[in-house]
Amino acid sequence: MNSNDDISQKVETCIVNSLKELIELHGSYNKKTGDSQKCGLVLSRYTNGASKGELHISEQEARFLLCKHAESNLCYSVECPSSVQGKPTHPKEIGSERTSNRSGSIDVCIHDPKKQKDDRNGKVCNIEFKHNPSMDCWWDFYKLLNEDGNSYFVITKEIRKNYTDLKGAANEVFRLITDVFEDYKPLSENISKMTGSLTIFSLSFVQKRERRSRK
Repeated sequence: MNSNDDISQKVETCIVNSLKELIELHGSYNKKTGDSQKCGLVLSRYTNGASKGELHISEQEARFLLCKHAESNLCYSVECPSSVQGKPTHPKEIGSERTSNRSGSIDVCIHDPKKQKDDRNGKVCNIEFKHNPSMDCWWDFYKLLNEDGNSYFVITKEIRKNYTDLKGAANEVFRLITDVFEDYKPLSENISKMTGSLTIFSLSFVQKRERRSRK
């Protein structure tokens, strides 16, 4: 096993463990035990509007937990400049010169300490996070598809329904990703240019609504 494979295995373990911790943390709040936490990551709640009192979760919690799990045996950077220097004005403009001034960045990159003197600082893995993704996630895929090394797209999805339809949520994520690549053909064409692999992790959880008493 070469060093890149070893690092990739560690990355995948960190992603799985961090998502497990996130779902356990979310569950502890639904059981009313999370609000009494003494230290570590806490989940905030909405303070007004229709979602008042409900837990607020974004992709940031998943990212911070991943970094926590990476601390012990991986080198990482956050908001690392990507190989994509400008965002296409539309996914159908991929490959043209029509780009915005926005530079690309990768949420978390993993580095091989033995290669940190090279021009990419030994970057061997790229990780993007997205909460409740929409068709706009084409930009995340586009960045990952243009990076060297193995890439990971970590999705967290919130189910705001009265039933626990986790299978339905997983199918929704699968359909979305399929639609993104089918609708935006230039994106699909970039897959063949990848030097590594693209792995998608998806975590769905139910947002428990608080019952409000009528006055």
